[in-house]
Amino acid sequence: MKKYQVFVSSTYPDLAEERKEVYQALYELECMPVGMELSPAADEVHWRITQELIENSDYFVLLIGGSYGSITENGKSFPQLEYEYASEMGFPVLSFLHKNPIFIPVFKTDQAYERVQLLEAFKELAAQKTVSYWGSTEELGCMLSRSLLRIMKAEPRPGWVKADQSILDEANLHLFRLKEKVRKLEKRLQSSSMLDTKDLAQGEDTFEIIYVYKETITSYFKYGTISLSWNDIFSKMCSNFLDQTKEDEYHKKLDAYIKNLTNSKLGNPYFLSVIKDEFKTIVVQLKALGLIEIRKRKRATHDTTQYWKLTPEGDKLFTQLRAIKKSPLP
Repeated sequence: MKKYQVFVSSTYPDLAEERKEVYQALYELECMPVGMELSPAADEVHWRITQELIENSDYFVLLIGGSYGSITENGKSFPQLEYEYASEMGFPVLSFLHKNPIFIPVFKTDQAYERVQLLEAFKELAAQKTVSYWGSTEELGCMLSRSLLRIMKAEPRPGWVKADQSILDEANLHLFRLKEKVRKLEKRLQSSSMLDTKDLAQGEDTFEIIYVYKETITSYFKYGTISLSWNDIFSKMCSNFLDQTKEDEYHKKLDAYIKNLTNSKLGNPYFLSVIKDEFKTIVVQLKALGLIEIRKRKRATHDTTQYWKLTPEGDKLFTQLRAIKKSPLP
């Protein structure tokens, strides 16, 4: 069954109860609510994660009470930035404004003239799209349900489905964390051709890998984790691949190794694979450590496959890890 992801935007402390009511209404509609709670800090990283949450949502819900919210460096609150970004991206937007602001408790409203003006301007902006006015949390929940049902019928969206009905690496909030890791590593690589690796996890440092598996051909997909050292990941993933190799071959090699390690625990599962973004994190990490590099070669125009090869440093480490050590003298 298709489920819709709905991004809920609002100020937080003054609308905490209203957000709970909206989330409950969305759960009852079998939707997946997301919002700024999934982003830990109010900074540039917070905004990038928020943008991605909006981009991966199907509908956008805005709640406005009596507070404009914290003002960012560009002079706007996060709810207004989120609203404008969703509008620019063309997402269906539902705005809910308090119809009796004078009845909002004073401690939940802005008093400074400048902030009141900003709030009123934001309300006028929101009123340019579909807008409803609520007076109580219960009324808001009912209003949200009716409005969302109408817009889902009028403007159906792609939605999300269970992993066994679609691609394996969808509908999992772990992906936001994993994609952020990839972005950070790639940004560091772009900033310097000679990346200082002393601060990167490597060697015997461990990494928790998330994989998806099916116990039998008819069972549902499940998620599992396993912790491996970076040396172990590198030596097993790159086994037999001393020359240029397709990226998915590295993926298959790692899948086979983890399946072998987990056979006794999972009962020889029918299927097991490291989720795509988790594998991408591993590839970027090995690239950041200078152990593998993209292989540039001439090939057919329709061949868009990514090829990798060991760097001289990677070849050296691989040999050290896989070479047979002599037995100690008795």
